[in-house]
Amino acid sequence: MTASTPTPATTAPGAAHPTGGWRRDLRIAGTWWVASRAVYLLAALILGWTGHATPRQTGLPWPVDAYQRFDAGHLMRIASEGYFAFDSGHPAHDEAFFPGFPLLTRALASLWGGAHPSIAAAVVAGTIVSWLAALAAGVLLVRITREYLTSGEFAGGRVRPHAAAGVFLLGPYSVFLMAPYTEGLFTTCALACWYLAMHRRWNWSLVAATAAGLVRVNGVFLLPMLLVMMLRQGWPHPNRSWWRVLTLAIPLCAPLGYLGYLWARTGDPLYWLHVQAEGWGRGSAPIWDVVVNSVRHIVSAEWFIGYQQVLEFVFLAIFLATLWWCWRLRRYEWLMFVAITLVSLCRGPVLLSLPRNGLDCFPVMLAMAAALSTRRRWLRWATIVAMAAVAAVNTLTLLADEWTG
Repeated sequence: MTASTPTPATTAPGAAHPTGGWRRDLRIAGTWWVASRAVYLLAALILGWTGHATPRQTGLPWPVDAYQRFDAGHLMRIASEGYFAFDSGHPAHDEAFFPGFPLLTRALASLWGGAHPSIAAAVVAGTIVSWLAALAAGVLLVRITREYLTSGEFAGGRVRPHAAAGVFLLGPYSVFLMAPYTEGLFTTCALACWYLAMHRRWNWSLVAATAAGLVRVNGVFLLPMLLVMMLRQGWPHPNRSWWRVLTLAIPLCAPLGYLGYLWARTGDPLYWLHVQAEGWGRGSAPIWDVVVNSVRHIVSAEWFIGYQQVLEFVFLAIFLATLWWCWRLRRYEWLMFVAITLVSLCRGPVLLSLPRNGLDCFPVMLAMAAALSTRRRWLRWATIVAMAAVAAVNTLTLLADEWTG
């Protein structure tokens, strides 16, 4: 077998089961999970003590609510008050966020906060959900890495399990796994969707895709991925009807149900898109206009805005490199997922949230872990230093309320 012609892994499960089982996966991911919690809590304590962090007004002791900022405020308000709330007398635009994470948070918060939990109760519950989801996603990343990406069929195809867990749980944008954000929960659903489909557990894979669609609109991007997997695993087949492919419509019920709810409440079938435009300035523009506008932000905006825009271009390159990596691996379903995610993030008017969505788009995390698994020690350490520096600056700017991505 030559290095340029790797054997496509289209069967399920992998060619060989990893030794050690799920306990070993939990031990590896758990080690990085504990380390990341300790690092970010210590960072919050130090920045709070030195006055470089903006205090929260939740009534919780620092640093319990340290990372409850920006999008987390919308999610916690939904969990506490529901949709169509107001913030300082103006519409809060909370409807831009899908209900999966707030519903789970409210259900947990109701155990100690009653039927109508306070923001403080929601913050505690949302943080628990986010932390546990990050651990679950880390375990799945390690499992997938050990089962499918340790053979090293070509240069760059081998991924170390510790690298996968480290990039995700303590990487450049892992700070959002500390906050009550949707990243951890969505990534868990997306990883479970792919892993179950690889093991031909199609019904459970559809359940995971449906759950992902309740958490973020990106859950819809999993359906083309599943279609590619079905076709590569032998669908259609003379002894199998097309109804299996048609079941991919089931996960659409989650996002369509939420959009239908907004339509019924407002009379506007495009209300979700309008909220995105009003609250975050999202819209559609040709890619060349998006690039030009992003460059203008770099040279004319405040330093932290320019810094984030530079990282948008960095992660644009990382997304493109991930597409090439998926092609070399013959993981065409991953390529489809990454490509659709990338297109959705480049629709304008500027590049926005590519780095943070790298957490959700798990092939990007695996590709970055592959870069960390290189045998070139100097390159590996240079990458580690760069990632640590970005993570440090991101933590500082987020806790100082100077964030734009």
